[in-house]
Amino acid sequence: MQTNGVFVHRADEDFIYSIAPEDFSRLPEAGWEFRDRRIWNFSETNVAQITLHQNGKTRVLVRNGVNKWSLAPGSQGIIYPRELEDTAHRLGELAAAGWVGIM
Repeated sequence: MQTNGVFVHRADEDFIYSIAPEDFSRLPEAGWEFRDRRIWNFSETNVAQITLHQNGKTRVLVRNGVNKWSLAPGSQGIIYPRELEDTAHRLGELAAAGWVGIM
């Protein structure tokens, strides 16, 4: 039995819950912090191109199929198709670690 904890009792239950103070301190303080943290939700198969702006230059990478990428006319660089495919996949599942609010 935990003796140093935070105890909670719901009105519709006979149980008493207990969690460690460290776990309680990590819980959100406001209702909006419970929002879904998913930023984007798309499949890499829906990506047609990726445009990169870096050091004043623009590079456009065009997706031509699974693991098939090419540089658009006027763009220069080296392409790593599998890594680009993985990056597009991971961007499609992008989620925030947490939300920050302004008080």
